[in-house]
Amino acid sequence: MKSKNYDERQLLNRYRIGYQAMILMLFLVGINGMIKEFYYVWAPPLIEANVIIYIPATYFIIMGITKDAYLRKKDHPIFSIVSIGVFMVLCIYLILSSIRLETFSLIENGQLSHSIIPVILFLYSASIFIALLVRKLLDR
Repeated sequence: MKSKNYDERQLLNRYRIGYQAMILMLFLVGINGMIKEFYYVWAPPLIEANVIIYIPATYFIIMGITKDAYLRKKDHPIFSIVSIGVFMVLCIYLILSSIRLETFSLIENGQLSHSIIPVILFLYSASIFIALLVRKLLDR
């Protein structure tokens, strides 16, 4: 199946990066299983899933941007940069408001708390924002 939006080099890079992200995901799931089995539960299931999913997703998107396999020729990264920047600001607002209300704690009862979700989303969006911004500046 050929895609008209990406050239062959971009498709091969996307497949390679996707395979690497899948291997990373399997590795993280295995490590998570061993930690839960032999030591203790380090996070509630929702937080655990977020951490395990966002690490390979961030890897896939960042590597796709750096290897020129993420954006098509018709894409306008300015829209992506602005929308991800707005999302980052919303995450910062959530973090600061929970700190102001004194409900922010990263660890409760020896596990990651639900307050870490905005932090995870901020790190995810900030890394994509920086990668897109650097890519846009290098393409000039």
